[in-house]
Amino acid sequence: MARKYLPTADKGASGLERPAGRTFPGFMPARLWYRQPVYYMSNALTIGPSGATIAAHDVQLAEMRGGFGPHGATHFASSMSSVLVAASEVPDGSALSTRVGVNGVMVARGSTSGMRHSAGEALAHAS
Repeated sequence: MARKYLPTADKGASGLERPAGRTFPGFMPARLWYRQPVYYMSNALTIGPSGATIAAHDVQLAEMRGGFGPHGATHFASSMSSVLVAASEVPDGSALSTRVGVNGVMVARGSTSGMRHSAGEALAHAS
């Protein structure tokens, strides 16, 4: 993300990260992230099917720098895959792979393994 939104900082940080073998401290999550789940609320009623056109604006960074936290940037639509899987077909939700694609281009990959907080903890916190 730093490469896209903070290209100058990314160049400097990358030069320090490689020899140190760890993430640049300024790119580490805030302490709150370690204590409790942090999440975004989307409009659950705005769901687009896979492949639908959804407008997005890169405004969150500017809002966060404004000192009041994200506001308009956290209101976004959700998109779902065309494949639906029943919970009974997922024996271990802590080991799922994730992918995010935009306009056919893979922009992120991840996994639920190694999450800081379990799905149960996140649901309990959000409730």
